[in-house]
Parts: sequence; structure tokens; C-alpha cells
Amino acid sequence: MGIEVPYISVFLIFIAVWVVYRFIIHKKSDSITLIHEIVLNIFFLYILAVIFITFFKPGGSITLSLRDNGKRANIVPIAETLRSLHFEKRYALYNIFGNILLFVPFGFFVPVLLNSVPSC
Repeated sequence: MGIEVPYISVFLIFIAVWVVYRFIIHKKSDSITLIHEIVLNIFFLYILAVIFITFFKPGGSITLSLRDNGKRANIVPIAETLRSLHFEKRYALYNIFGNILLFVPFGFFVPVLLNSVPSC
């Protein structure tokens, strides 16, 4: 028995908190540029997409349960992929290239955002 939380609920909560946070930051600082704000908001939406892809099942919800129903998180990053290379090469390659493509934007956004952070 568990509680299913739809992704849209989590998404709307994150968006509301983000908007309030950015509003407070905008009121405190006059040195924030429009380009920086646009890139930062796109990065935030990208992070929400990564959360959706990695944590939510295809139905669009996450189940919160106090019982152990046999599902476990894979906390050893490469071990499962390497094991599956021997049995399911297609799945392993899909997993490897999917992870690379998923995190390429992260490598683009972080340097751009760190270089354009206004000094306090």
C-alpha cells in the first residue's frame, strides 16, 4: 500500500517554489540580466525533465510506500550496465548512450551559468 503522487503535482510545486525564489532574488538584485534569467529558467526546466526521466515511472507518477516491495535503487552507477553487457547488449548500449545524451546539456549549462553569475 502506498501513495501515488502524479508528476504534474510535483512539477507544479517545484515551479511555484522556483517562481517565488526568483521573484525574491530579482527584488534583491538589479544586476540580473534577461539572458541570464532565460538560461537559468531553461536549466531549471531541464533539471525537472531529468528528474522526471530518472525517477518517475512511465505512467507519470511516483509511489511512496513504507513497505519494502522488492524494488531497490541501483546505487552502484556502472555495475548494472556492465552486467547487462553480457546478457542484453541492446539494453546496455541504450542505457549508456541514453545517460550520455541526458547529461550533455548539463555540461553546457553549468559553465554558462557559472560565468554569468552576477557578483554580489
